Amino acid sequence: MGKKACPGARIFVPLDHIIDVDLERKGLSLQLQKARAAVQKTESKLRDEGFLGHASGDIVEKERYGKAALLSNIRPR
Repeated sequence: MGKKACPGARIFVPLDHIIDVDLERKGLSLQLQKARAAVQKTESKLRDEGFLGHASGDIVEKERYGKAALLSNIRPR
């Protein structure tokens, strides 16, 4: 039996008996809180003249990249 593609088709699979939606929301909410806290910590470092003055350029760039990565994960797509 062959396979056929249906461009634009959507398939809905009810998962409410398989996944505990409330538990998933709580877990995702906790992940979001942790990511936001990490962004704030990184922003604080990047505003700190002492950190910027003592850290190598590679370390500062790593912090900036890390912040961008965190933000890309918490912003709606």
